[in-house]
Amino acid sequence: MTTRADRERHVAQMLANHRIEGYEPDDADKQLQAAYIDGTATLDDMLAHARSFAANALPQPKLV
Repeated sequence: MTTRADRERHVAQMLANHRIEGYEPDDADKQLQAAYIDGTATLDDMLAHARSFAANALPQPKLV
């Protein structure tokens, strides 16, 4: 099990990576991150959110 300090470091690292890519979290992202830090959201919740974002943000390949 992770500690609160571990979860805070995870979120800080994730935010740094996002900012390098030019992405800033919206309110829903911030709420989920806070819930993760508090221990009420899981890493699986964070990953599902990230996968959903990526699936909707990336252009879909065209089938020829």
